[in-house]
Amino acid sequence: MRVPAKPISLDEALEMTRTGDVWLYRGRAVADRAIQISTNSPVNHVGMTVALDDLPPLMWHAELGRSLPDLWAGGHHRGVQLHDLRAAVMVWTTRYGQRAWLRQLDHPATRQAEEEVLRTIARLDGTPFPSTARLATRWWGSPDPPPAKLVRPRPVLERRRPRPAPRCPTRRRDRHPRPARTTAGTPPTTRTPAVTQQPPTSNPLRPAPSR
Repeated sequence: MRVPAKPISLDEALEMTRTGDVWLYRGRAVADRAIQISTNSPVNHVGMTVALDDLPPLMWHAELGRSLPDLWAGGHHRGVQLHDLRAAVMVWTTRYGQRAWLRQLDHPATRQAEEEVLRTIARLDGTPFPSTARLATRWWGSPDPPPAKLVRPRPVLERRRPRPAPRCPTRRRDRHPRPARTTAGTPPTTRTPAVTQQPPTSNPLRPAPSR
């Protein structure tokens, strides 16, 4: 069921927002339209709420500007920053002329999830944000990877059967011996294998007869 969006005040949004909620911004400037077209998205900026215990709600996002102090690093810089949520919303709606939306999570974030958020902020806060020209160069200059070569599987009926194991070569004369040629009046002769007679040997298991 889709719930229709209704406008709320900034005070109401700050009161109901929790860690993990997403703030969406949409502008009409040339840079905003360029971001929307290049990312195929109806918005051009996204921030996330960080609300911990009794602290005022904060917004963690990345931007090109440095108008607000980074509350994690304690200075002004571009890139990934942690700002006061009220001040950040006021800057983006008044100075930049953006429209803001609040998208809340279905389930509240757990304590473990909040600890993971703090670890991520400590690891990524202060990461420099590339310039617009550099982003455009990367987007236009990096070609798409070539598509993988599709190999059409062979049907089961067309697959070759495995070759049988090679047999031991045998001569034809051993399998089917030919009869010996005979002349007129001479009976046919058959070949008999040569047998060598050996003297009988005594069985070692049988005792010798007594004399």
